[in-house]
Amino acid sequence: SGHKDISEYNNYVKNKLTNSKRDILPYIVMIVDEFSDLSLSDDKVFSKSFNSHLNKLAGKSRAAGIHLIIATQRPSVKVITGDIKANFPARIAFRVSSTVDSRTILESGDANSLLGSGDMLVNFKGETIRVQGCFVSNAEVEKICNFIKSQKVDFSS
Repeated sequence: SGHKDISEYNNYVKNKLTNSKRDILPYIVMIVDEFSDLSLSDDKVFSKSFNSHLNKLAGKSRAAGIHLIIATQRPSVKVITGDIKANFPARIAFRVSSTVDSRTILESGDANSLLGSGDMLVNFKGETIRVQGCFVSNAEVEKICNFIKSQKVDFSS
């Protein structure tokens, strides 16, 4: 289309093609939980392919409006590699068990002294700030899920 990124394309569609609002592209958020299980899978062919594809996607996805979130409870250097750090400009660390784990994520050893319950460090563009997120208990998650189920909402359309 000749546009450098999704934002530019969507602005073009909104401003130039007033009858084609349906052509606006959505932003996509892809979440990979337990990243270490996939990254360090016993199936070495899968693991190598997964890491290769994820790094390619991470390197090129922002312009296309795809945002990736990966999460792991095992922040080792085998999991959070240099390529991962290079392709993920923002990193968040909640309380970790060791200074080594903190350095692996943030390149500073401060995350092991966090308070827990939403206390976190956010690193973006080389600057780390401490912030407080909301803590949601398992009981609250279950309560919300049960409420949503009771609404009989059709998510298929």
